[in-house]
Formats: sequence, C-alpha cells, structure tokens
Amino acid sequence: MKKKIELIVMSMKNSPRLPRLIRRLKKFNLKYKIFYGFNGNKQSEVNEVYSHYNKKEVIHRTGRELGFNEMSAVYTAIRVYKYAKKKKLDNIIMMMDDSYPSFLFKEWVDKKICFTGSKIIGLQCFPAGFLKKKNESVLNGKVKIHQAKTHLFNSNCYQITSDAIKKKISISKGKIVGNGDWPINFKKNNITMLQTLPFLAYPDDKGFSFITKDRDKLEQTSFKKIRKLLYKFFGIKFSNTIFNFFRIPYYIFFIPFLLRKYKNFDYYVEYYFEKYFYKLINPIFNFYIDVENISYLKSSYPSDLKKFAKYRVFDN
Repeated sequence: MKKKIELIVMSMKNSPRLPRLIRRLKKFNLKYKIFYGFNGNKQSEVNEVYSHYNKKEVIHRTGRELGFNEMSAVYTAIRVYKYAKKKKLDNIIMMMDDSYPSFLFKEWVDKKICFTGSKIIGLQCFPAGFLKKKNESVLNGKVKIHQAKTHLFNSNCYQITSDAIKKKISISKGKIVGNGDWPINFKKNNITMLQTLPFLAYPDDKGFSFITKDRDKLEQTSFKKIRKLLYKFFGIKFSNTIFNFFRIPYYIFFIPFLLRKYKNFDYYVEYYFEKYFYKLINPIFNFYIDVENISYLKSSYPSDLKKFAKYRVFDN
C-alpha cells in the first residue's frame, strides 16, 4: 500500500522568510501545504488561540507564560496534527519557514521515507542533546538515522508518524501546554526521537523572529546582554565552554527545580538534567554523540549546506 506523506510549511502571512523557502521548494519541485499562524490582528483569532491555552500547565513545565506569537506557533502545530489525523496521513514532514532544505531533503521527500510506530525524526537539530552512536542507513548510505539518548531541540524541521501525532494530541488534550520545543515527555509516553546525520536542513532566520521578541519580553534578558559581551570579547566557543562549567552543576543538582522555576519533575529530568549529566560524563566515556560538538562541523551537513557550518549562538 502506498504511504501517505505530506510536506507541511508553518509560517505567518507577513513573514519575510517564507518567499525564500518557497523558491527553494519550487526549485526542488516539491509539493507542500502552508499552514499560517494567527498574528493576533483579529480579536476572533486571539480568542481562538487563548481558548486552547492551558496557562497552568505551561507555567508548570516552562516556569513562565508564553507570548502570543509562541502560543500561535504551538497552536498552528496542533492544527496541523489534527489535519493529519483527519486525513489519515501515515507521516507528515513539518518545516518552519526559516528552514533551508538541502538536496538530500529533496531526495528524502521524493523517496517517501516513511516510519511506523510512535516516532519523531529530526531532520535538523539545535544543541543541546545527545545521540546514540549506533545508526541505520537510508538513501543508499547517504543518511544515517540515530536514536536520541536525550531530549532534542529538533522541532524546526522534522517528520512525525501518525501514532506519535495521536499521542501528542491525547497527552496535551489538543491544548497548548508548553513551548514548541516538544512540551511533552517522550520516554514517559514511549515516543522515540530519531535524528538524521547529516542534517537535511538548516535554520536560517535572517535575523528575524516573531518568537524571540516574545521571549525577550517574558524572560530575564540581563544575562543575555552579558553573554553577548563575553561572546564579543572571548569568542562563542570559549565562552560557551565557561558557561557550561556553571550550567552543569546548576542543572544536575536540580537547583532550578528546587527554586521552583520548573515544577514538573519528569519534564525537568528529561528536558534539562539528562543533557547536562551526559555533558559531564561523555567527555570521559565518549558513549554518545554530543549535538553541540557536531552542530558546527561541515561533516554534519550535505555539500550544499556546508556554507552554513559555523560555531554559533543557540539560546536553548
């Protein structure tokens, strides 16, 4: 039986990033469907988004409220999942409009690489996180698929199965329960996270982000300003090494949880503790692949994306 897979692009109607992605997809002759988020210009849209906002659960997981653009992005994903469920799609491929796909992405879509079970397959990934070294090959060995050892920030461009979609809708009850970087526990709910290497797309927002503006209003930005100064004087890689020296004990000794910044224990363990625990021990045992260490390597990207490979700032 032929597998039903669709490529979905999530964007805003006034996004300056969308035309570039559309040109790329048309060049690759790929079919796609666009889901537009609500920008809040209409009160009816505001009301609809807020009607799906579980404020208590969001604060319980993330330690803060979400801005409207953050809520709108998550709600757009929920709408896509419900669409996929209604259409009985086997898999969908989700792209944010700042994704820049490679020629291997085109081949992946053309070959209709399909998965079963409750799985999310990242086609791109931000630090931090760890992958198991054991892998399976697809596309005649051009792409390796690794299972995640920890939570991953791979929600910018990913493939998700129908079973995983059903679980996400069921667990969240179709509500906004956290930010877009996977606001549910995967291990607890038996959802497998996978990651392609090389990455099949690159996040290139051209310095524009609706969500960053929200986060800057709701999060403490004083540390970010200090961090930018340190990056300027000492470089990103050296500065991040120093930051990790403080981050590791901060997170593995559960300080944010004890201070009640984060109140959901299982979520904290999966989202924060495990990453920094393996950040501590992996340099000694080298059991796993550290996403932070490979995210800037040219070998982590297909030939047409190698130009993007560089050490950069990630706010996750």
